[in-house]
Amino acid sequence: MRASSKDSVNLLAYDKQFFDRGYKNIIGADEAGRGPLAGPVIAGAVWISEAFFNANITNEAVLQFQDSKLLSETQRENAFKTLQNWQSDGLLRFAYGESSVAEIERGNILYATTLAFRRALENLQAQLEFKLPSKEVLLQKTDLHTVYIMVDGYPFKRLPYLHNGLVKGDRTSFCIAAASIVAKVVRDHKMYELAKHYPSYDFQENKGYGTAKHIAALQAFGPCEIHRKSFLKKILGHSNPQRKPQQQTLLEYAHMS
Repeated sequence: MRASSKDSVNLLAYDKQFFDRGYKNIIGADEAGRGPLAGPVIAGAVWISEAFFNANITNEAVLQFQDSKLLSETQRENAFKTLQNWQSDGLLRFAYGESSVAEIERGNILYATTLAFRRALENLQAQLEFKLPSKEVLLQKTDLHTVYIMVDGYPFKRLPYLHNGLVKGDRTSFCIAAASIVAKVVRDHKMYELAKHYPSYDFQENKGYGTAKHIAALQAFGPCEIHRKSFLKKILGHSNPQRKPQQQTLLEYAHMS
């Protein structure tokens, strides 16, 4: 459900304060997919400059981005189309980064999430005409106060860019709220595609999260290639150690089609 005007927050006002303090560029980043049992982690990153505010975009126009977790799928898709239109008009830029299931398993979810954020910012960097401030330039003479980067939640120790954390940022900052939309919509689209290859798990509906139907499928068929095995220990346990999981590979699915 979209926030009503009574309980809405002026997302633009939060971001505008940084321009008032002398910053020239604001970037917000957020992720989708830390909690699911299957699929990748996706991070989104959104950049705006003062031109965004000079375009007279109203707070009402950005209310559709407030707290993407409370929006319907249709509302998120509409918000994403709005971002695409604004990007076409040169009012903002956005990008995303992805971490695979293999990377989640090789490290852990924090490691993979940090990689996704780093890749999102690197992909955004490729669209911009300036360099994002890195931690390595702290001791060098450089203007660090032109770009303000913020992520939803707490800062990442291993993220190489200078950044700040904002708890519940998708309810406070437009840039973070917009990045949340990017991450969620991009990940949903990827899960729709994966659902075609692994039809037994209802990924088009659950997006990899542990719904009752998804868990029942896991117990019936075992995990597939895109399940995060380290997330399944409590669900599958060792109640039937003799049972061999029925993994649907892309090749097997091709033969089924």
